Amino acid sequence: MKSMSKSEKFSANNKKAKLITERIVEMIALDYQPISIVEDYGFKRVIAAAEDRYVLPSRKLLSQKLIPELYANKKKLLMTEIKMDLENIKSISFTFDLWSSQAQQSYISLTCHYLTNKFKLKNKTLGCSYFPGEHTGNAIYNKIKTMIAEWNIEIENSNSNISIFFVTDNARNISSALSHSGSNFEHISCTAHTLQLAIDDAVKESNMTDLLKRCKAIVTHYNHSNIASERLTETQKRLNLAPHKLIQMVNTRWNSIYLMLQRMLEQKDAILIDLPKIKKGQLLFARDWNMIKSYVILLKPVFEATKELSREDTPTLSMVLPIIYTIEAKLNLFLTSMTQNPGTCFAENLLRSMCKRFDVYKENKIYIIAMLVDPRFKGIMLNEYELSQAKSYITSEAEKYRYNDEIFSQPSTSDELLTKELENSNYSLWDILHQRSVSKESTTATSINEVTIEIENYLKLKNIDPTADPLKWWEENYQTFPHLLPVIFTFLGIPGTSVCREILFSGSGLTVSSRRTRLSPFLVEYLVFLHNNL
Repeated sequence: MKSMSKSEKFSANNKKAKLITERIVEMIALDYQPISIVEDYGFKRVIAAAEDRYVLPSRKLLSQKLIPELYANKKKLLMTEIKMDLENIKSISFTFDLWSSQAQQSYISLTCHYLTNKFKLKNKTLGCSYFPGEHTGNAIYNKIKTMIAEWNIEIENSNSNISIFFVTDNARNISSALSHSGSNFEHISCTAHTLQLAIDDAVKESNMTDLLKRCKAIVTHYNHSNIASERLTETQKRLNLAPHKLIQMVNTRWNSIYLMLQRMLEQKDAILIDLPKIKKGQLLFARDWNMIKSYVILLKPVFEATKELSREDTPTLSMVLPIIYTIEAKLNLFLTSMTQNPGTCFAENLLRSMCKRFDVYKENKIYIIAMLVDPRFKGIMLNEYELSQAKSYITSEAEKYRYNDEIFSQPSTSDELLTKELENSNYSLWDILHQRSVSKESTTATSINEVTIEIENYLKLKNIDPTADPLKWWEENYQTFPHLLPVIFTFLGIPGTSVCREILFSGSGLTVSSRRTRLSPFLVEYLVFLHNNL
């Protein structure tokens, strides 16, 4: 009897069979596998070897029942979690992204970000919705409003106790959508996207186009010619260079100019040896290599900035102003210390473009307050007047919640950069801020109430290291500054960029791959949601 039971197939209600089926559905979502994998001969052999009593579900069962059921269960759990969190948060931020599948179908994906009263950052994918038709500002606004309403959040409800923010790129139709009258939210431009626009401005104004075109042609040649690629690999071995492939610049990919030039500079010796063997029009000369070196130096802080701003484990809106000031300071250092450098023109244009595009950031109280309540950066870049203005901003925000902050009472366990400091720094992003991690003591306080006194005492404390965790610091010190807590929970949960979400949804193109082009829009929505929430 025991022998016979081992040869019998599992029933549909068997506990182990249910677990295997659930893992197969999750694998399809997580690994962008086609639903037809259950019919692949190799996959059937793997399942048979692991458990020959298990019966694989059919494609029809997967698409019509199992995937929708898992989606419904996960969404229900997430809705419960967010509903509970909404009772205790001060702000919530949304990002969204428009993208098209290989089947030429348009989708819009929505995420939310907030800081809980347990000092935990949460980043959730709320949905991916089929979005046919013209993507006008009004159409985008109505679509987003509907998607958010599914989570019991009204962006037009002026009586809400939760501050609402949108962090998006600078596309005209998106800006138009978020300028809707009667709305109850603040629109914040993606800092990384603005940085990329500043770089694009500088590239056009600095006559870099010809050099980038030749570099791109060289990379294309090595990446598309097997013979050339093999020659380059052999040369790398002889010179003991890292066996890295050259990276192609892609106009729609942020930092791709830096990555292409940095990799070419890394492989310069190998390229110089092999380059004469390809077309003469693709040669690079000594001046070209000097320009490439300068561009890499100048773009490195921007590259590092984008990486820092893309993090989801730490507050990033508070980084924005320190990052802007640091990049501008490094550009000024480059211009004053390197005369007659081939990269001077690019540095001047990049600095000019950054000043033009980011001046509005420096005057925006949202960025100022976020920086001030972050113990890594409080007041580090502000002069006395700016610091005074910042104090008034934060005092005003703290007073709003002064008599309504009981839910936060028991959570669980600068002047301008000095030339000397710049000269002692290298070209990594946070080196200057490491040297200025101690704030200037505030002048004698003219405190008129306990909130102002609390702010003054907070600002007098030594800044923590720029790479430290500000949320951990607040978790350990919140009892000392109870009036600042509502401000912390409002502003430190706002992301400074939408890059992390756009990187995440750039993988959504894999959801509708060459083996998945027949997926219905509903299945695409289910699979994207599951991929990002499992």
